[in-house]
Amino acid sequence: FFLYLLTEMIYHYSEYISVLIYHFEDLDYKMYLLDHSNEWIFAVIFSYVETIIGTIFFKKIKQNMYAFIIGIIITIFGQTFRIGALYTGKKNFTHLLSYEKKSGHFLMTTGFYGISRHPSYFGFLVWAIGTQLMCLNIIGLIGFPLGLFIFFKDRIIEEEGLLIEFFGYDYLEYKKKVGILIPFIHMDKDEELEHLEKYLDNNPDAKNKTESIDSKNKKD
Repeated sequence: FFLYLLTEMIYHYSEYISVLIYHFEDLDYKMYLLDHSNEWIFAVIFSYVETIIGTIFFKKIKQNMYAFIIGIIITIFGQTFRIGALYTGKKNFTHLLSYEKKSGHFLMTTGFYGISRHPSYFGFLVWAIGTQLMCLNIIGLIGFPLGLFIFFKDRIIEEEGLLIEFFGYDYLEYKKKVGILIPFIHMDKDEELEHLEKYLDNNPDAKNKTESIDSKNKKD
């Protein structure tokens, strides 16, 4: 339980420090992400309660050293991915979705972003699984990641659409090469084309590239 609290402390401080370094103008106490959603608060409190009750009434289950060690390894792996995404993305990483392309915003494809298109979400999901396994929370091991998956699914699809509108073909090429690493999350082709059309409307010069690609595909 102490290690679980420690990893949470590292998570919250790393989020705050990343804003302090790269987005000082947005800095306030909310950047600790202590209360970013009611679902998050409920999941954390429930995991605390399950850990404490399990320790009191189910000591044998909580003393599985193999699960504990594997949980620690998974937690460290996930937290490394999450923190790595923060500091690889630098100013490109924001906790809130950007609905307009800001000056200096470029497509990040290296480092942790060369492994996953959304390394912060992937890392956080893995971290959640690791912490619940480390604490041997049976309910939390199912409920915590499931809740995060539902949240990330909608957010990732929305974010993917915005990135297509910002970077067009560059993002589509990147999308072909690098996966999300979170299963069962993908955007429909029709929806992808809708976002691409918005990109083309805002970038008339890119239409020439579209015509050349279309003609090449017809020849193939």
